[in-house]
Amino acid sequence: MEEGAAAHTLSYDTISELFVGSGLSMSAAELHGVVAGLACVPGDPGTEWIKELVDGLDEDVLSSEQAMRILIQLFMETQQQFNVSGFSFRPLLPSDDVPLGERSTALGHWCAGFLFGLNYEGRSNLDELTKDSQEVISDLASFAKIRSVSQTDEAEELAYTELVEYIRVGVMLLNEELFIDESQVMSSTVH
Repeated sequence: MEEGAAAHTLSYDTISELFVGSGLSMSAAELHGVVAGLACVPGDPGTEWIKELVDGLDEDVLSSEQAMRILIQLFMETQQQFNVSGFSFRPLLPSDDVPLGERSTALGHWCAGFLFGLNYEGRSNLDELTKDSQEVISDLASFAKIRSVSQTDEAEELAYTELVEYIRVGVMLLNEELFIDESQVMSSTVH
């Protein structure tokens, strides 16, 4: 990893293990998608989103306080990935040794979670984004419908890898545009 790059200390497997059996209705991929969508938009999202996500947790498995700390840590790490140079943002997805069908389902869940986080309580004005960014959002909505692939061959593996890269770069483009728009608004109100 290059110098200055931010990494997640919480892996996909760690998040999955921490929330397994806890009553959370989201997969680790979808959970990180929500967090990434929230981190992509300028401003503090507060903690209400966390309360919504952890509502109904089995406190014997994972307490609300533990879940809140984990989600805040994941949010901060994801936000840091967006803020460092070197394109260090990476969606949290299952490793390559997991069957492609499971990885593609997780990718669909990640996209659905991201769109939810991006649109959470109308924090972002997506209608004002450039055509390229709106196309990324439209593509993510299509990818959110991915559930599984029936065959696993080299071409499907390559397509999955390229799709993950497209999503990674597209999300960084959205983040950059949303933060540039915010900084332009801030500078125009200062003058």
